[in-house]
Amino acid sequence: MDYDLEGCENLDYAQSLLVKSKTAESDSEIRDLIFKSENLIKELFSSSYPGQPNPSMYKTLNAALTILNDKNQRNSNTNKFSFKSLRGKPVKFSEPKADEPQEPTHSPLGRPELVYDENCIIKNINDKRIFRFLNSGKLGYVNIENAQNSDIILINVADSSFIYNVKNCIIWLSIANSSVMLDNVSDSVIITCSRQLRVSNSKNVKFFTNTVTPPIIEMSKNLSFSTNHLTYEGFEDHLKMSDLSGDFLESQDSIKDFSWHHPQKSPNWETMEAKPEHTITICTSDDENELNFQSFSEFDWQILKTL
Repeated sequence: MDYDLEGCENLDYAQSLLVKSKTAESDSEIRDLIFKSENLIKELFSSSYPGQPNPSMYKTLNAALTILNDKNQRNSNTNKFSFKSLRGKPVKFSEPKADEPQEPTHSPLGRPELVYDENCIIKNINDKRIFRFLNSGKLGYVNIENAQNSDIILINVADSSFIYNVKNCIIWLSIANSSVMLDNVSDSVIITCSRQLRVSNSKNVKFFTNTVTPPIIEMSKNLSFSTNHLTYEGFEDHLKMSDLSGDFLESQDSIKDFSWHHPQKSPNWETMEAKPEHTITICTSDDENELNFQSFSEFDWQILKTL
């Protein structure tokens, strides 16, 4: 965009996307609007740094994206075939190939930033452990950007989450009421419960997640999925707070790969065997500081480290 994302013109544009999301019917139109909405959300976070994005703009775009993802789930994509006479020509079959994902590229880290208030912003961190536990109330959005070699544990209910440019991290975002979007993530473990999960330009990521709709991936490879087997005291209360209780898919074996256009299963993802449920105990941190108010036992940390 050539104009300020915080300005009235772009709020008008976001509202027009919301209107279009309510009337869109065709698969191509829905996907196009999803692409535009997601990119605007990414631009909104980038343009507002180091401050917080315009709440009206974000709320409008997130509402549009929620409607579009629900429609995308309901619409079944059917392949259409046309048959022509081969007139004796030999039939040749080629091995289906996936669109080749781009290698994630990780930007240099800038000034570290940690905000945990109405919203959560974590940016530019390396080799850190961040632990936050919000027993009551909700966060707005969670934005994790430019993180490497770190453990990020956010035990709370958030509206949505955007995770970008992350490498070799363990991220546990306990519950997101709407969507969790990942872009440019590699060699990491993601643990979450959400209505929708969307992954792009990522590789070598393990997901332990419960979702209401099947996860969507694109331009990604070597992704592994299983249901979320980790819980904690207060988890059921958080679920009720989020309105997601009881709505999750029974398994994570119906991933939609938008980079794979063949009837065979996409080679870009696989399912992992479900692990037995484990309740993790949250305790006061021995080295409480601005990053960690709580912690897990060493045994529970080892469980996370071996996922």
